[in-house]
Order: sequence, then structure tokens, then C-alpha cells
Amino acid sequence: MTKHSASLHVRKETVTKRFKKKKDKDFIKFIKELSVYIAADKKKLDYIPKLISYSYTKRSITTEKIKGYDLGTIPEKDYEKRESFLPKINDILKRFKNDLGLYHNDILYRNFVYEPKTKKLYIVDFESISIERLSTEPKDYIEINIKKKGIGIDKDKSKNKKKTKLKTKKKKWSLFFYHIHILLRKLCKITIKGTNNINYKGLIISPYTISYNININTLL
Repeated sequence: MTKHSASLHVRKETVTKRFKKKKDKDFIKFIKELSVYIAADKKKLDYIPKLISYSYTKRSITTEKIKGYDLGTIPEKDYEKRESFLPKINDILKRFKNDLGLYHNDILYRNFVYEPKTKKLYIVDFESISIERLSTEPKDYIEINIKKKGIGIDKDKSKNKKKTKLKTKKKKWSLFFYHIHILLRKLCKITIKGTNNINYKGLIISPYTISYNININTLL
């Protein structure tokens, strides 16, 4: 999360994230984040904080507060403690991909919260999710170290498997875009063109592309 797109309000039992209303791209970030929490709640995924409530008008999402700390608070000089979480981080990223068909794309230590009492790790901040990797090469500190230590980022065993997966992916609706569809239906009337695209006042949503040109005031 960037300070420019949202603010956090932390209470004793909950955390509320409020997205700014000035720019259309912040609305897309809000929809992305909310769609993950709704899907995780329906699937009962235990590595994503529970959704408590949300508001379209306030553009806010309230989740349970994990009684622990984010890994970004561990000092960089204590790198051994940080890196001890790499296997759990890698496991969560695999599960996130398998359960939701999504890539997180913002893999930073601060986006993982550890609860000492239960020894559970949670992933947060879903503003940058997509159904395809934004980069094929590990470019941040965590992914590079996962690769170095041989913990492993999944690779297809053959080119044929890659082609098969791509064909299968193109035939399926991403769970993410399905939830955007549902959320937009609650906000306003939309028209569906064909079987894959949603079109609302210049907002085109398909399994592979998002382009938008929305006046947010017309949605609220």
C-alpha cells in the first residue's frame, strides 16, 4: 500500500483501510482489494485476515486485526530472523496462486503479518494483484532470496505444459474478475458484451485486460 492511495486506521480488534476518492485508479485498487477479501471469506482461506465490513460510499475495507507484527518491522540487520520466514512466505504465495488464480505482485516483508501466539503468517495488501505475473524475473528482495535458497518458485516442467495452461486460463473466468463483475452490479447498471467482457461507460473488463475511463462521481 502507498500513502498516496489509502490510509490505515488501526483499532484494538480491527484495521480499516480507506482509499482516496480523487482518482479513478484508486477506485480500481479498492475493487481489487475488496474482491480478494470477499473471495477469501467465501473460500475460508486462513492466511488472509477476515473481512469484517466494507463501504462503497466511504471506499473503506475493515478486517480483523492480527495480533502480531508485520515482518517489515524486523530490523534489516537481523536478516537471519527475516529469512527464517521465507519458506512460509513461499508457501503462502503458492496457495494464493492456487486458491485464487492470482499473483500478489507486491511481495514485501511489510505485507506479511506474523501472529506469534498461533505461529501463523498472513498476507495483506492486494492493490497490485493480477492474473498474470507482472514480471517473469524475481526482482524484489524476498523472491531473489527464495530463489537463491532453493525454496523454489514454481516452474513448468515443459513448454507443452505452459501452452496447455495458457489455453486453459484463457477459457476460464478469473475469480478476481468475477467478483469485480458482482461488485459493479451492486454499484450500477452494466451491460455485458459477449461472454468475456463487461462494459460500463468506458470501463472494459476481460480476463486479461483492464482499461477504464470513469467519472467516479457517477458511481456514488
